[in-house]
Amino acid sequence: KPTHFGSGFTYSDDRIEQGAIVDGLWKNFKSDFNVFEDMNYAYGYLRAPWNLNPSPYVSRFTFNMTAYNMPSCEDHYQLLGFESLMTFFDLGEFAPHGNVHILTGGSYGCDLFNPLLEAGYIVDEDTAKRICVIWSAVILKTAYRYHYITPDKNCVVNPTDLRLSECGYT
Repeated sequence: KPTHFGSGFTYSDDRIEQGAIVDGLWKNFKSDFNVFEDMNYAYGYLRAPWNLNPSPYVSRFTFNMTAYNMPSCEDHYQLLGFESLMTFFDLGEFAPHGNVHILTGGSYGCDLFNPLLEAGYIVDEDTAKRICVIWSAVILKTAYRYHYITPDKNCVVNPTDLRLSECGYT
């Protein structure tokens, strides 16, 4: 659980390891290492290539995100009405699917947007959270898929404090 549920897990108040699942079937479940050489990015864990989480644990960085809802039956019903398979694939990642990732996985470190909020470039805290979520869940994924960014390989883990681990994109 983050220090401040409304702000989520932040670099200033929380450690990345705190995102590990703390109870139930997935308690302290570790991510497998990626054995596919052409997809072995970041810290080597079997995760989306754009995910630079250095923690060995399957992580959930939830916070109070009222702007997103779980998909409804209507969202899935509309998806089944598409006549084109390409439209189905193109739009299926949004309302019927994408919010599940946002709501269950969350985002870490949205406090990095605070300087923009304090300078008035972002109008309020809710907007800052939305930008953070869109950045981590949509922009990085899309930039990777369209070959605008490539996550680094062989990133350096700081075992004392994972927040100080080093990794990036080229």
